[in-house]
Amino acid sequence: MSYHKFHIHGTATRVEGDNTNIQLRGWGAVLYPKVNHYLQDEWVHLAIPTPQYIRLKQQRSYTAGFWFSAGSLGRIDSVHVYHGQSKILDRNNLWMHGEHTETERTYGLGELVLEKAIGISLKLAFEEGDSTERWIKISSGFTGTLDVPSPSGVVAAEDVSPHEVVMD
Repeated sequence: MSYHKFHIHGTATRVEGDNTNIQLRGWGAVLYPKVNHYLQDEWVHLAIPTPQYIRLKQQRSYTAGFWFSAGSLGRIDSVHVYHGQSKILDRNNLWMHGEHTETERTYGLGELVLEKAIGISLKLAFEEGDSTERWIKISSGFTGTLDVPSPSGVVAAEDVSPHEVVMD
């Protein structure tokens, strides 16, 4: 059984509304509210590369997560994970802030057999105050996968010895 982890770089972060500015940097994205917008809720989205099959073995996703950091007046309030159009994780009222670039924020997804792409949506909020503390940095989003075990008696193509080819 193989373990795989698929990341998307923070520069791929997409902002849903128009009240948040985004600056792309080499290591990711910096998000901050536009002037005179306080205590707003703004959604950003990460579309995670999601292979359904690797070496002819179907994948199941068991985790999704991201790396971020936030100033003292910026926070992530909600994390939603989607499998295609279906919401499979719904965490709210989180008030996440601080430095999370060395350790990931990871959420378990059970044993989800992948049939569609994984997306992570984050609800941001910025409090009123010093503009130098009203920011959130997104550096990466990811999903972790494992091979789905083959049904009993089924042999994967990669487990079969190559046939000897005879040329006439």
